[in-house]
Amino acid sequence: MFDISGGEFLLIGLVALIVIGPKELPGLLRTIGQSMNKLRRMAGEFRQQFDEAMREADMADAQKAVKDTADLASSAMTAFNPLATIRNEIKSTVDEIKGAGKEAEAAAASATSSVTDARPASLDIVEPPSIAARPPVETLSAPQPPVEVLEAPPADPIPAAKPKRARKKISDDA
Repeated sequence: MFDISGGEFLLIGLVALIVIGPKELPGLLRTIGQSMNKLRRMAGEFRQQFDEAMREADMADAQKAVKDTADLASSAMTAFNPLATIRNEIKSTVDEIKGAGKEAEAAAASATSSVTDARPASLDIVEPPSIAARPPVETLSAPQPPVEVLEAPPADPIPAAKPKRARKKISDDA
């Protein structure tokens, strides 16, 4: 730490022994040790507080980044709503069709009034017969060939099992 070698410590100890005296030297060394412990404790507490402040700063940065990401995602979700977009497009198309239908009805009404006014009275419009007035078409089915029922041939009786022959025991006595 201070780059003091063992010889230098020995020299400092001899000077302290001569200047302070052997009677008060142990009390002085104890006091120096206690103050060094206090300094180490204070340095440790400072380091802890500094590390905690750094963690809080990092946590605040992380929370800010998460909040920014969440805000960006929520704004993107409100701007990008495919169901609402489709619903609006369908609604506008239906409104256009209704508007075009009303315009077509008005145009047809004005055209028929001008046509009925312009045509001679001798022409009669004949409408084609409706589909319901036509006779139903009969479906023809192809004649089915007669089906013959075949009888199964008589079953063969199960042949009787052959009797087993007894084997002769060959013994060594014979």
